[in-house]
Amino acid sequence: MELCLGGQAARQVELFLSEHTERGWRRQEVLDLLQGGRQFVPCRDAQLGTLTFINRDHILWLAIPLAEDEIGDEGTELGQLFDQHHPVRLHLVGGMSLEGAFLYSAPVENARLVDHVNQPGGFLVLHWGGQILMVRKSAVLEIIEN
Repeated sequence: MELCLGGQAARQVELFLSEHTERGWRRQEVLDLLQGGRQFVPCRDAQLGTLTFINRDHILWLAIPLAEDEIGDEGTELGQLFDQHHPVRLHLVGGMSLEGAFLYSAPVENARLVDHVNQPGGFLVLHWGGQILMVRKSAVLEIIEN
């Protein structure tokens, strides 16, 4: 996975999760780890091979590559799973910008983008090419719908 901490360049890490299935880890397991009760997230720096404990409150975003059969956009398999498709640009603290899309399904009364981004939880899930970015909400200064 790729991880970006505040004030640092993104880097490759391996997160330590409790258990892997035959398809690898699940996105919800990563969210649970990031939003759980533990302050420090255990991982291995892929370049250095060192064990490190990351303070989860300083994670700006974490990129998770999608499996081959999950990659898609509005016209393909993944995009067809969701009712709502919102291409966006996120401006983050420190001047960083990310472009991608929020893909989700919601009841009509909660289908607006503002309803989606204001749901409980500390991270937004942004679809970005062949990856899913889990972006810390408190790091987002502005969301611009493209």
